Amino acid sequence: MSNIVLIPQAFPTLKERDKIVDLYKHLRLAGLKQDPKAFSATYETESEFPYEKWLSRIQNPQARTLIALDEGETVPSSDNTLTALLSREWLGTVTIVGPKLVFSSEIDLNAPWRVFTEGDRYTTPQADDRNVVAVYMIAGMFVLPASRGRGNGRRLVEDASRYIRGASPATEQTILVLLVEADNEAARKLYERCGFQECNEEVDYMVTRYAAEFINTFTNLVYIIYAIYGLYQLRQKPNAGFLRTVPYWGLMAVGVCSALFHISLKYHTQMLDDLSMMFTTTPVLHRVMTANASPRVTIIVGMVLGSTLLALVIYHVKTDELLLHSLFFVGSVTAIGISTMRMINTRTRAGSEARRQIWGMVRFGAVIFNLGYWLWLVDGWMCSYLRSIRGTVGLPWAFLLELHGWWHICTGIGAYIFIAVIDHLVSGDDHRDIPGSLAWPAPWAAQSVFAGKGSDKKQA
Repeated sequence: MSNIVLIPQAFPTLKERDKIVDLYKHLRLAGLKQDPKAFSATYETESEFPYEKWLSRIQNPQARTLIALDEGETVPSSDNTLTALLSREWLGTVTIVGPKLVFSSEIDLNAPWRVFTEGDRYTTPQADDRNVVAVYMIAGMFVLPASRGRGNGRRLVEDASRYIRGASPATEQTILVLLVEADNEAARKLYERCGFQECNEEVDYMVTRYAAEFINTFTNLVYIIYAIYGLYQLRQKPNAGFLRTVPYWGLMAVGVCSALFHISLKYHTQMLDDLSMMFTTTPVLHRVMTANASPRVTIIVGMVLGSTLLALVIYHVKTDELLLHSLFFVGSVTAIGISTMRMINTRTRAGSEARRQIWGMVRFGAVIFNLGYWLWLVDGWMCSYLRSIRGTVGLPWAFLLELHGWWHICTGIGAYIFIAVIDHLVSGDDHRDIPGSLAWPAPWAAQSVFAGKGSDKKQA
């Protein structure tokens, strides 16, 4: 059997403290290497952590770590816990995070762990408030492969539960939560035997082990497909230089970066997802700003925009602050929209069929892009309600209520239409060819109610 002991947060000597930190680091890295899918972090990242980072984990006031030790005499009290930790082999570990105090009216019992991942959405209760729930989370659960099947995992979970019952503040309710891979059947059975009940998690996590959010990953194909189509069309044009292809490569980058985030839900891929929007808007902004410019001015504007983008990327990665990122994106989209309207009026003939068709595509592109934005807002505002409905209707109809996926589809269509129309106007291509050269639904939009009434004039 094994004994479960709590790692102390204070040590008599620095030598003992350093030894405990080294033992904890060794076991944690072994877990990351052995079972990488069981952790949100990676071995490559944590193996580079300095000593101070490992020490801060042990001494974190919001977390306590339990260790399963090898066979030996039962540890009778905390007096010789440190001796046991230093003298016996470490077989497994689990960390208890919390408590997070939230009002019972705010917690989503279908996904209670969100108080840890989306803490800013919850009101912090005061000490004397009623109807407060204390939420703890089990994290970093790992048992060495050679020590599995001997009850070590069960004892770690049971001792974690006992610790929480003794440490929990006097609240209306105490909840212990954890996250486990959907296809990790052994772990799921272990937790169920220990009294855990499965929550109604997002349906996307149940589709495949290779994508955390299946629909949000899959719908990024819209950006990629439209980008490939745009690049293919440019290959058919004799004057299609590199600058004309850059916006489409940016659109493809949006799809790839966003897909990587929704596949992994890692911090570094979230940075890519955040920044990818600017990878598209910046080259499009450059095109409209240099539509009538000389090569020298085109290069200067490109250098200024590129330097600004690089500075924003560095600032966002270092601070994870979205204000400047959002302002730059909104400013870019606004400037692109205004410039597009001006170019339509200056580069097409008033009352012509070409102007009517181009306006139809642009109006439709703006509407569907903004529709996607509003669906994204609704998805954030009504997240818990939508999740509950998806759990009720089940698959495959639940996929239709994945509003974040519709955000990808709508903004992908809108962005493609604007990129294609701007490229057409700036390059001076024959206006009579524009509806047939764009992918659906742009040709439909060119003849739809968005284009207004027809005209007898067929030339630009």
